[in-house]
Amino acid sequence: MPTRKQIYDSPRQAARRASILQATRDLISKRGYEGTTVRDVAELAGVAKGTLYNIYGGKDELIFSAVVDVRDDIRERTLDLAPRPGLDSILKSDRAVIEEIVRTPTYAEAISRALFGAPSARLLVPSLIGLPIELTRKELESAKSLGEIESDVDSDLMARQLVMQRWGLIMALSLHQLSIDQLEHEVTHAMVRILQSVALPETRAMLDEVLRTSK
Repeated sequence: MPTRKQIYDSPRQAARRASILQATRDLISKRGYEGTTVRDVAELAGVAKGTLYNIYGGKDELIFSAVVDVRDDIRERTLDLAPRPGLDSILKSDRAVIEEIVRTPTYAEAISRALFGAPSARLLVPSLIGLPIELTRKELESAKSLGEIESDVDSDLMARQLVMQRWGLIMALSLHQLSIDQLEHEVTHAMVRILQSVALPETRAMLDEVLRTSK
């Protein structure tokens, strides 16, 4: 199961980091990746630029940490939304991701551009692609144990398909090939169609209902 956010030993340190990460997220959402600078983050967070460099090293590490902060928020919401493992957790995880993107679409656009081109991609790929694939693989294994999907499903392959399908649609959003209003419908239908191909009869009925009720 995903873990909760790290708890720092010092309340003062935790508050300072939280302020810096929130400032970074705010600036990315308004200005995008290129328009976010270490100087402006430090000013908005009320810390010295040197302090920020001491904690994060530079812009790439700062962007990475802000993205991880968003990712952890999404994982915590998934825990609240999905009390049981398996396909329910996979679907609720997608829902939490899309809710975050709908809330701050410019932030999602900046992150997708960073992921697919900026120097910070070397840090972001394991966090935004590698980890979700591994977590999805584990949920697919749980789904097998629960009798939700066929027992011979290649969990590694299907986890990659699910995560990369989601990122493909997010990338389409960032390239203005998909509107924010279309995103939830497109992602839900793509995920459900993949899962339907391996679902057992009772689970397939549940997935059909998800399609019927999606926007």
